[in-house]
Amino acid sequence: MFGAAHARTQGPSRTGRRASRLAVLGLALAAAAGGVRSASAQAVPTTALGLGYPTPPLDARAAALGGIGVGLLGGTLSVRNPADLIDFRVPVLSATTSPQSVTLRGNGLSPTHDGRSNFPVLGIAVPISGFAFGIGVGSELDQDWSLSFEDTLHAASGEFPYVDRREHNGGISSINLAAARQFGPLSVGLAYDRLVGSLRETFTRQFQAGTDSTVSPPGTVSDRAQWNYHGSRFRAGAGVQLGALARVSGVYSWTPSLTAERDSVGTTRTFDMPRWFAVGASARPFANLLLTAGGGWSGWSAADREVSGMRARDVHWGGAGLEFTGWKIGVFPLALRAGAHFTQLPFWQIGHQPLDEKAVSAGIGTQFAGDRGRLDFSLEVGKRGNAPATGTAETFRRFTLTFTLRQIPTPGFLP
Repeated sequence: MFGAAHARTQGPSRTGRRASRLAVLGLALAAAAGGVRSASAQAVPTTALGLGYPTPPLDARAAALGGIGVGLLGGTLSVRNPADLIDFRVPVLSATTSPQSVTLRGNGLSPTHDGRSNFPVLGIAVPISGFAFGIGVGSELDQDWSLSFEDTLHAASGEFPYVDRREHNGGISSINLAAARQFGPLSVGLAYDRLVGSLRETFTRQFQAGTDSTVSPPGTVSDRAQWNYHGSRFRAGAGVQLGALARVSGVYSWTPSLTAERDSVGTTRTFDMPRWFAVGASARPFANLLLTAGGGWSGWSAADREVSGMRARDVHWGGAGLEFTGWKIGVFPLALRAGAHFTQLPFWQIGHQPLDEKAVSAGIGTQFAGDRGRLDFSLEVGKRGNAPATGTAETFRRFTLTFTLRQIPTPGFLP
């Protein structure tokens, strides 16, 4: 599914985690036969917490400049403020990919290493006589993960080792329609986003031959479910621009709800989704230097009652960055970028503390083909959580690459 990431995390553990309806039935039968040995908690990736990990729908330039994506001079197709579309002076097409390397750590457990990948932004912007229109797709929530647990069933007929495997594949993306209008230095914008996605859940418990029994082990237990998501979101934003020197903008977003339908049994669940707002600004104190900063709030506590076994909270985030231009390699102009960001994560396990994410970033951008094309790259290095307090922790390196095409050449380097 577009916009979903791919996480695979496996590691041995002794756990009694109940993963599905059939798994609960299997454990009940096992307990009646002789009991299940107690097990310790298994660290889980952030994509397995609550409704998943909120993936930032940002292009590489915004990711390198502190991860805000609001109020950037030069425009951005990041799924943030529709009013910022007005900064595009020619039609543009942009596509972004963002793989990341993740190391998962838990209390007393060996680190596990894996990768995830998503497509944060695919979009088009077209300016027409003081208006700008945009259409695109953005990533929203990553729910891809895989975990493996090992334990032993103690029954009257013997001991039977088994392996539980639980896998989730899916996530949520948005299809975006946006329009902006300019009134002198003021721009305003509106957007409608259709939230779509799916999640496939698979659970398998596979028994092995008993260590001291001639009795055949129990048969394999498995279950699966398919969920489909849909919902709507509305965004309204405004911005003020002082020529090529500075831009300040803000956006407010409202999502009535998100509906999840299980296709096999017709079960429907409704999640209260957050309202959020963000503000950002950028300025050029010198011709070759751009400074940017911003932050925001998201009301994820609205979903607290709907996330079983988890808690949800309102979150804040912020970031800042700088961009240097004026260098060249041969005929290719360069933009060098650096930044940092902080964000609270909305979901955490009961009995632990909430997780925060901190990262520093660097990036580079260039133009080619007579300024018709642009490549932007960013690298973020950071961590999520602190295993002793939050129960799970991730260190990550996230790479973001954006390829942009413009309809006609424009003189000079457009940041």
